[in-house]
Amino acid sequence: MKRKEAGKNELTLFDLRIGREGIVGEILAPYFIKERLHHLGIISGIMITPIEATPLGSPRVYLYLHTQIAIRNDLARKIRIKYVDKN
Repeated sequence: MKRKEAGKNELTLFDLRIGREGIVGEILAPYFIKERLHHLGIISGIMITPIEATPLGSPRVYLYLHTQIAIRNDLARKIRIKYVDKN
């Protein structure tokens, strides 16, 4: 069974600009990674904002539920975003 990957026209967490808010949609990662993110509080429907990029660009720091977390870009590309703040 093939895993789904985000299409070119779909927005992922990696695509969010620094300071833009988005709502987490589907997570297209293996079960153990989804489970780990779930335990950290990253689930469908939460608001998440990239707040800082490291000097080499990966990982980036995200803010959600008053918590900061660093997520590598390869994983951020597997997290779909349902809504983006247009401001």
